[in-house]
Amino acid sequence: MLEETFLFEGYVEHFEKLIPKASAVFPIVLAHNDAQENNILIHQEDNRKLMLIDYEYGGWNPMAMDLANYVNETMLDNAYPGKNGVAWYEENCMTSDEL
Repeated sequence: MLEETFLFEGYVEHFEKLIPKASAVFPIVLAHNDAQENNILIHQEDNRKLMLIDYEYGGWNPMAMDLANYVNETMLDNAYPGKNGVAWYEENCMTSDEL
């Protein structure tokens, strides 16, 4: 089954097409892909010191992907009580000063 799924005729070309292409503005980098508040640890006394944890969704993406993901996460509530899906709060959108 592994060979049928991943090693089929023309598999190299197929999977190469799935790789994001770099541009002059946004080169392809190793991205975290889950930049939400629970995965960002900040030092209490020096907020310039931070650590990202939980690279479960890490992968190759344009450089701005994690920033876009973080801004998006500020407006979402993944722990939507009693409902399926997520809650979306547009009023939580960051201002340009907060970015």
